[in-house]
Amino acid sequence: MFSRQRYDIDGIIDGVIVWENLFGIGGTSELRYRVSMNMARVIADTTDDRLRLQKEIATLYDKRSRIIHGGKPPNSSEIRVLIDRIGEITIAAIRSLLTNYPYLVNSGDEGFKRLFLEGSE
Repeated sequence: MFSRQRYDIDGIIDGVIVWENLFGIGGTSELRYRVSMNMARVIADTTDDRLRLQKEIATLYDKRSRIIHGGKPPNSSEIRVLIDRIGEITIAAIRSLLTNYPYLVNSGDEGFKRLFLEGSE
């Protein structure tokens, strides 16, 4: 994601691939939902912040989906904004995951289910 040409449209795709690999645990159905919910839970501290962030992540995921499914690509200025924001969210997610939730790394679907259902850490 970060090694590509700084504002190449593929950076958007790469960023969401990172999200899917870290937070899309548990199969292929409802991937957008799982990724956005898991990321928001790990990054944000309050319910309101989680809701706002989950919606933003889902929207960014949708923009990436339009690109890979042949929709109209964003213009160069939009690409810059999208890549910058995806990068910010990705770094925040990795930092929080490793700092606050290291047990989730390689925990599979079960770790994220426990985090949501039990609130256990």
